[in-house]
Amino acid sequence: MRKILTATLLAASFLAPVAANAATYTINKVVITGNKLISLDKLTAAIKVHHGAKVSPDDLKADDAAIAALYDAANIGLRRKVTLLPSTEGRYNAVFALEEVPPPPPTVTMVHPKLHEMQFVGNKAVPTAALMQAANMKPGDELTNEKIAEVQKAIKSVYDTKKVNGAIAGENRKNADGTYDVIWTITEGGAKGG
Repeated sequence: MRKILTATLLAASFLAPVAANAATYTINKVVITGNKLISLDKLTAAIKVHHGAKVSPDDLKADDAAIAALYDAANIGLRRKVTLLPSTEGRYNAVFALEEVPPPPPTVTMVHPKLHEMQFVGNKAVPTAALMQAANMKPGDELTNEKIAEVQKAIKSVYDTKKVNGAIAGENRKNADGTYDVIWTITEGGAKGG
């Protein structure tokens, strides 16, 4: 416990004068930690602090801002802390402690094509109006795989109710405006036994 307290007091007594005056400090070494998404070479090239440099707190703030700008340009969140720590022979280590916050994964929004028109071909035993009513779709409705399966099932149900055999096949045709026509081709058979 005493070691922790001593280190805390030492850090507190050192950091207060650094921020309070405009003195310069000779750098022993530069330490950058926590970077995974941006290379150390790129970070080092962006800052002016280096071994042997005489820096002020304003110089460190400028380098901190340069690192932040790299992360902003890469759309990567960043928490950071810059500290001068006493080293040897009156020199200091400039420590840039970084905590990268990767951008959230992209949001995927599914945009389904829209219905322009529904057509029925080959239906003689069942009127088109009855099939349209069963399909329950109007222009502008979204065409999802689930909805297409529902419509096909509804058409089959109408044929079952009328006791007529019918093979149902659907086809989509894209229009110039991006909407689709759905054409249902029905091959009718004889009456169902029953």
